[in-house]
Formats: sequence, C-alpha cells, structure tokens
Amino acid sequence: MKLGVDCGNVILEQMNGTPVKNSLDTLKKIFEIKMFSDIYIISKCGPTVQELTLKWLKDLNFWNTTGISKDNIRFCRKFYQKEPICNELGITHFIDDRPRVLNCLNSVKNLFAFNPIAKSLSEYKQTKPLVIVYSWEEFFQYLSTNQ
Repeated sequence: MKLGVDCGNVILEQMNGTPVKNSLDTLKKIFEIKMFSDIYIISKCGPTVQELTLKWLKDLNFWNTTGISKDNIRFCRKFYQKEPICNELGITHFIDDRPRVLNCLNSVKNLFAFNPIAKSLSEYKQTKPLVIVYSWEEFFQYLSTNQ
C-alpha cells in the first residue's frame, strides 16, 4: 500500500507555508509504524508555488521530521495530471482537499477528502466511495481501524 498526499491545505496551509494542524506529526507516525510501504507528496501548482513549497518544506525540516524521502515529491501543472503519477507510483490511498481532483484518480482505490469546503463536495461524482475527514487525527483514526 502506498499513500499519496496533496500539499496545499492538506500538509501546508495554502500560500503561507505553515503546517496544517498535526500534519507533520501524523505523517511521521504513519511513516514510523509503516502503515504504508511508501508515502508520496503529489501536488498541482505552477513553478512559483512549486519553488515556495520546496522552500517551506525545507524550512520546516519536513523530510527529517516525517521520515518521508526527499525523492518522494511530484509536481504537476493540472489537477488531472495527478492520475498518471498515482498510476505509475502504485498509489492505493490518496488524500486531497478537493473532491474534483479525487474524481480523476481512477487508479486509486481509497480516496479521502480532507476538510473539504461543503460546496466542493457537490463536485464529486460518486464513482467510488469517498471518505471525508476533517483533521489529521480523524484520518489516522480511520486508517487505524479500517486497514
């Protein structure tokens, strides 16, 4: 099993680089207890935000704090480009704040909407089950009881 994680509004608050509450600690715990064979960050953004994201992760000592490899980050320019990345990496679980992104992930069996805006839930086409979680604690609890 492999976990894919969006960055903006899931790991880092969008546009300011501060960690989403408990994101780093929970990712570290997931990594340490080996819930997944690998964890990847898969983020859609332009070149400027990509550079900011890498800087913010470096400033937070993200890689050492969580144990996730620096090599396990992928960027794409369009949200639908996450699907071929997930397929290539064999991602089995993906967490993103935007249900419309999760619509595109046909190769991923387990989809999680992280603290989605209520209006955005109507964008999800219900082609597969979607688990809605509102915090990293809730995500971890779900994984712990449903694996």
